[in-house]
Amino acid sequence: MSKNFDVFIGGDGVIGCTLALQLAQARLRVALVSRAPRMPAVVDVRAYALNVASRRQLLALRAWPDANFATPVQTMQV
Repeated sequence: MSKNFDVFIGGDGVIGCTLALQLAQARLRVALVSRAPRMPAVVDVRAYALNVASRRQLLALRAWPDANFATPVQTMQV
């Protein structure tokens, strides 16, 4: 069986998933492919810095997380 897609996205990180969601909502057939095998489920403690435009885009896509699970980062040491 052959599958046809309008768009192929290599990489399922934040950017790839956001793009895939936006294109799918525009009724395009999207193939989203991970570049690396998935690790077992663990707590994700990564922090992301998002500007106002990124937040607006995620809100428009209905992909902005519940405020109970999001918090501003006050300090960070790398």
